[in-house]
Amino acid sequence: MSPLPAAAAPAGATAKLAEFIAKAAGGDGPGPHVHFQRGHEMSGITDFDVSPDGAFALTRSSRKGGPPQEFRGQLDASQRQALYAALAKAAILSVPSSTRPIGDDEQPIMLALDGAGQTFTLRIWAADARDSAAFGVLAAALYPLLEQVSAGGITLRP
Repeated sequence: MSPLPAAAAPAGATAKLAEFIAKAAGGDGPGPHVHFQRGHEMSGITDFDVSPDGAFALTRSSRKGGPPQEFRGQLDASQRQALYAALAKAAILSVPSSTRPIGDDEQPIMLALDGAGQTFTLRIWAADARDSAAFGVLAAALYPLLEQVSAGGITLRP
């Protein structure tokens, strides 16, 4: 499979990372380390961590103080490629972090990528994420993946 074109990024800031993601999306090597977190103590926090080899840890804290849900495993090649393809297609490296104050009861979302000697962190509030077509592309692939690897135990909605 040929690599996807590198996602648009600020000149030089994350160009190597964009190329690395595009190669991984095309099945050409490992991808970056991915860390996704959504929520806060009142809503429960979903945390998804994927290493470059596809090993993952997915947790969701309880809103009611019970034990967290925990899932660990290995993403298969098609799951990894789909995740990286969504990052590339969304041009996620060009999505700006939220700059306004977070709203009452609004969930913060954080996405951190680390690879090819570069890092990128996106901090976006849930309403801004819903309004972002680019983030919607990522969510359309990521949220079903979380549901799949948790056997339906964890579901997120945009």
